[in-house]
Amino acid sequence: MGKEGISEIILKEHSNIRYILGEFRLYLDRDAEEAKGFLKQFKEKEINHEFIEEKLIFIFKEKVRKLQIIKKLIEQHSQVMELIKKIEANLGDEEEMIEDLDKLQMFLKEHETLEERKS
Repeated sequence: MGKEGISEIILKEHSNIRYILGEFRLYLDRDAEEAKGFLKQFKEKEINHEFIEEKLIFIFKEKVRKLQIIKKLIEQHSQVMELIKKIEANLGDEEEMIEDLDKLQMFLKEHETLEERKS
């Protein structure tokens, strides 16, 4: 078994985060409490992911090609957390919450694409 690089680890983590968010969406109609558990798990994973990612960016910033990309990644982390807060606040308003969830999923795809460009 070979060693994984940082990029591979980050990509696996993205996949795991997307999976948890997908489970949250799946359980919304089935079991509200289970869905809340997935949302909590997603938020915790996202916070840890952002922390690690930002630490890596600052450690290796001289190797990252564009400073603008670093600024954009950090800005996006704040925006992701705002969307998570909106989803949590709108759990009782399914229409609003689903709209925010759709935005979050699209935003995460955009964020991953940007991260892949920097590596």
